[in-house]
Amino acid sequence: MRISSQLLVSAPKERVSAYLRDLKHLPDYDKKVSEALVIRQDADTAELSASGMFLGRAWKDSPKVRFAKDGGYECSFVLGRLTKMTAVYHVRPVTGGTLLAHEEVYDVSVLLRPVLLAARGWLLQAIEAEMRVIKEGAQAVDRQAKLKEIDSLA
Repeated sequence: MRISSQLLVSAPKERVSAYLRDLKHLPDYDKKVSEALVIRQDADTAELSASGMFLGRAWKDSPKVRFAKDGGYECSFVLGRLTKMTAVYHVRPVTGGTLLAHEEVYDVSVLLRPVLLAARGWLLQAIEAEMRVIKEGAQAVDRQAKLKEIDSLA
């Protein structure tokens, strides 16, 4: 099953990308993730130790994040024995800011498909809430950078 959403962020692409690539924010915007510890990170990839809850079940995984050239990233989590979720974020500069696109793809066992289909509306609401948190976080990063620029001029 595939769920996606888009949102305009009133901040430059570089600031939206900076917020997304700072993986300490992952539990702030993705409520399926309660803890994410960066084990190793370079310009192209990061390795995490992550855990959380999905559909009432606890999970723990060591996902690898692949940073995209557009400033977003792709990451796959194993959310328990029966579910794999791949999250993809893309950022694109547009007039007025940055278009943030997010897609989650769920690869589930046959047993869980009816449950996931029933939860589709909840999952879409969760993605839209994630997007709003990312928007607020990226705009805060942008405001802080602008304040530093102003302070350096004074």
